[in-house]
Amino acid sequence: QRQIQRVQDKEKRSQEDRESMAQEWREKDSELKRLRAIVSDSDKAALCEKQKVAIEKLNAQIAELRKNEEKTAAKNKSTEKILEDQRRKLQADHYEELQLERENTEELKIKLD
Repeated sequence: QRQIQRVQDKEKRSQEDRESMAQEWREKDSELKRLRAIVSDSDKAALCEKQKVAIEKLNAQIAELRKNEEKTAAKNKSTEKILEDQRRKLQADHYEELQLERENTEELKIKLD
């Protein structure tokens, strides 16, 4: 009877140990899942930060390109104005030369007549 009782007690303790171990494994597994979620969130946050930095760099590059584009447009406008002024001056000079030629031609006609 005692031997049966000892075997039953031993089996009971063994069962309790298994249940205790199973509970411990469930807790460890739960803790592991929680830590993985934290790491995952941390990785996501780090990735978001990297993306944020990359976006800021791109925005800075775009701003620089726009600034350069505005400078180029201003230079082009200035160059266009200079060229237009030169064209007008050449046109005026040409008109003046034509006037002088006409006057000379008329003077020659008068002298020839």
